[in-house]
Amino acid sequence: MSQRSAIGHESSNLMEHAAGCGIRQQPSFAVLMLIVMVTCSTSGCNQPSATPQTPVPRHPMAAEKSPSKTPTSRSVDTPTVNTQTVDSPIAPQQQSQSAVADPVQLHDDALQALESGDSATAFQLVRAARALTPEDPQTLFLLARVLAERNRFAEAVKLLDDLAETVPDARLPVLGQTAEWLTFQGQWQQAEDRYRSLLQQVPDASRAHQMLADLLLRQGRRLLAAEHLRTLCRSGVIQESNLRTLLMIDRPFAGDASAQRSDPIGPLGQARQQMGLGQWEVAAETLDRANSQQPDVVAASGRIAAALDDFGKLESWTVGVPQSAKDTADYWLAMATLRSQQDDHRSAAMCCCRTVLLDPTAAPAYHLLSKSLGQLAMSDHAERAQQRAGLLEQTQKIGRAFAETQTPDSTQLAELVDLLEQLQRPIEALAWRAVGVSYAKTSGALTDQEASQAIAEINRQRIQQLTANPDGPSEAFVVCEVDLETLSEGEQD
Repeated sequence: MSQRSAIGHESSNLMEHAAGCGIRQQPSFAVLMLIVMVTCSTSGCNQPSATPQTPVPRHPMAAEKSPSKTPTSRSVDTPTVNTQTVDSPIAPQQQSQSAVADPVQLHDDALQALESGDSATAFQLVRAARALTPEDPQTLFLLARVLAERNRFAEAVKLLDDLAETVPDARLPVLGQTAEWLTFQGQWQQAEDRYRSLLQQVPDASRAHQMLADLLLRQGRRLLAAEHLRTLCRSGVIQESNLRTLLMIDRPFAGDASAQRSDPIGPLGQARQQMGLGQWEVAAETLDRANSQQPDVVAASGRIAAALDDFGKLESWTVGVPQSAKDTADYWLAMATLRSQQDDHRSAAMCCCRTVLLDPTAAPAYHLLSKSLGQLAMSDHAERAQQRAGLLEQTQKIGRAFAETQTPDSTQLAELVDLLEQLQRPIEALAWRAVGVSYAKTSGALTDQEASQAIAEINRQRIQQLTANPDGPSEAFVVCEVDLETLSEGEQD
C-alpha cells in the first residue's frame, strides 16, 4: 500500500456519503490505521489476523465530535494509576489462557471491550495477544489505542512512533493519530507540527485539516483555522459549526462560544471566547494579565482596545508592536480605527482594505472603510463598502441564530444562501444548501431519493464552481473596487 492510498483522496472508497447530506464523512485516523494494519497483515508483513471491527462514522450534523472512541472529556492531568507497564510480564493465569487463545479472537474481544468502555479487560486481552504475536502491527496498534483510552498517552504515542519505523505505510496515519493524542495530553505545539507535517505530504487529507483547524480555533488563531476550513468547504467535507466559523472569523458566535466543545486554549483562545460572548472588557483583562509578546496576542489586544474605543490605550499599543503582527486582520483593524479617529482617512481606508483582504467577514472594517472613503470624496466606493457591511451583518445575524438552535429555520437558510452568493462565496452557499437538504430529509420534507438527487446536484455545482473559479472572490471585489495603488499614495506609515 502506498502512503497516499493510506490516507489521501478521501473521496475514494475510504469515504462514505453521510446519510441525506452531501457533506462527506471523514474517516478517523484510527480507522485509517486499522486499514494499514490489516493490509500489512494480509500482505505478509507479520502473522495474518482478522480485520477488527471499526465504529461506524456518525452523521456530521448529528454531532460535532470526531467518531474516534479516544476519550476527549477526561482530564489528562490525573491519569489512571496503573503499576503495570507495556512490557510487564503476563500473570500465570493469563499465560495459560493465551497459550490456547487465538490472536484473532483476542483482537475481536479487545475491540468489543473497548467499544463497551471496559478498558481494563481490553488491556488484558491485547497484552495476551501481544504475548502470542509480539510484532504484529494490529496488536501493537490496538495496544496503543487501549493505552490512550487509559490516559497513558505518552506510551501510546511512543508505541505508534516505533511502529511507524517498522511499517512505513503506517507513518502518515501515525502522524494523525498521535497528533490527536498529543492534543489530549496538552502537547499542542507538537500536535500542530505533526498535522502540518502530514499535510505537507498529503495536502488533501481532510481529517488532518479538520483536526488542525479545531486546534487552531481553540487557541484563538481563527484566521489560520479559516484557511483549513475553506479547504474543507471546497472538498465538500465540513461540519455545520465550521460553516458558522466562516461567517464571522474574528470571534465565535455566542452560542458556539458557550458550547462545551469550544474549550479554549491559552489567553488568546480565552479572549476570543469572551469576545464572542460580548465580554470585551474581560477579554482585554485576560490579554493584559497574559502580558504576552506573541504577535497574534499583541494584535488582538489592539483590536479589543479599538472595539472599546480606548484610544489612549490604542495609541500606547502602537509602540513596539512586532512586525509580524501586521500579518493579522486584528492589527489592521486596530490601526484603521486609530487612523479614522485621527482623521487620517487615506491611511484609515488603506488599513481597512488590508483588514478585509485578510478577513473578508470583518463587517466593522467595511463600516470604517465607508466612512473614510466618504471623507475622501469617493462616494460610489463608500456606498459599496456600506452595502458590503450590511450583507455581512445579515449573514452573521443568521449565523448567530443558528448557533442557538438545534434546527435552523429553512427560510433563514435560504436567505443565508442568497447572501453568500451576493458576497461571491458560492462554495459556502452550496455547503449551506447541503445542510438544508440534510434537515429537510430528517424532518420528512424530502424523501431519501429526493435528498440524494438534491445532493448530487449540489456536488455537481460545487465541482463546476471550483473549475470555473478556484480562487474565490477577486481582490478588487473584496476591497469594493478601490484602487489600492492610488489609495496608498501619501498614506501615513
